[in-house]
Amino acid sequence: MSTVTGRIQGAVYFLCGFTFQLAWMSLLVVGNNPSTSFAAEPERQVLQVGVNLLELASSRQALAILNSDALFLWDQTPLRQGVQELSRVHGISIWLDRRLDPTKLVSTPPVAHGDSSLQARLRQIATAVGGEVGLIENVVYLGPVGQAVALQRAAVELHDAISRVGNNRTAQLRPWRWEELSSSADRLAQLSAQWKIEIAQGLPHDLVHAGELVQPTTLATQLTLLVGGFERQAELTAAGRFELKPLERHGQWQANYRKEDLDLRSLSEFKAEYSGSECQSRGAVSQVRGVTDFHLALLSAAAAARAVGPAVGPRGSAARWGFEVRNTKVEAVLNNLAVSIGFEVQWDAACTPEMRAKLISFLVDGVTTDELLAKVAQASGLKITRDKQQVRVKP
Repeated sequence: MSTVTGRIQGAVYFLCGFTFQLAWMSLLVVGNNPSTSFAAEPERQVLQVGVNLLELASSRQALAILNSDALFLWDQTPLRQGVQELSRVHGISIWLDRRLDPTKLVSTPPVAHGDSSLQARLRQIATAVGGEVGLIENVVYLGPVGQAVALQRAAVELHDAISRVGNNRTAQLRPWRWEELSSSADRLAQLSAQWKIEIAQGLPHDLVHAGELVQPTTLATQLTLLVGGFERQAELTAAGRFELKPLERHGQWQANYRKEDLDLRSLSEFKAEYSGSECQSRGAVSQVRGVTDFHLALLSAAAAARAVGPAVGPRGSAARWGFEVRNTKVEAVLNNLAVSIGFEVQWDAACTPEMRAKLISFLVDGVTTDELLAKVAQASGLKITRDKQQVRVKP
């Protein structure tokens, strides 16, 4: 089994914790929507969100990371191992739904020009395991088809409901760690104790490895991701306690945004992609109605522009790379780099098939393209030189 992962530097990155079936974390701050309101939808009532998870700074940073280039190659890599490395290298949380097989072996094609974003690559992985991906705040959810849209809405609804109570839970961020062989029921009870809340129902006693949230997150996120794998969602009742109810399948909701925070240049295209979605602007405020991914599509460009640190393209001379290789053929590594960074590899005729197939492993962070190639040369015992877009490999 082999794995190659990498990233371009330019954003602030953070670590991630993992369990046997789950890999996730998130960092939240509080934001509010504009107060301007629009006429209600006549045909049916749509959830109107006042305090919006997507308005949080961490969510917008996650969008920028998802839009950045992703340099990795999987060759029969176990799903859980692969997403652990992606999460660490790119600094974004990935939650593996308990219903996906974390040991499934996944291979990915080399990055294609024009389709090298982390988001596009994650979709390739999801397709390979028969699942789908969706962003919940700044957590990438990877689960069965049809689940992401429901969990995204459930998290948005719960966060808004908690915010309306005004008991300061909205602004609270808490870390979360659990012990080896903790059950889902144990972790639900742990959340109840940590947040000092009452949760009416329990969860089954399936076991997971030890894990943690190395960054704090909100109550809404923790509850939604934990119970979502059981087709449930948490609801805050008038009595102030939380009850678990069947997960709703309707994914649409609406919220108000500052018009300047949205990318409206591709509105027609987005509306065609997300059926039933709408965006109406009046003055400086836009009302957006649709599934979460429609909201995210309109926010994406603005969030990418707010990425922390200088934006450096993958083919820029100043590009800096974080890259990890484990037991991967040197030829596969160079081919992946060639497509992702943009150069041509020329193998000397004296290089034997055994030389090309040599398995290499290394880890670098914050290096230039030439330094990265030098590390490949050191690990493989080959001589590698670069002249602009030509990379030559000799014994």
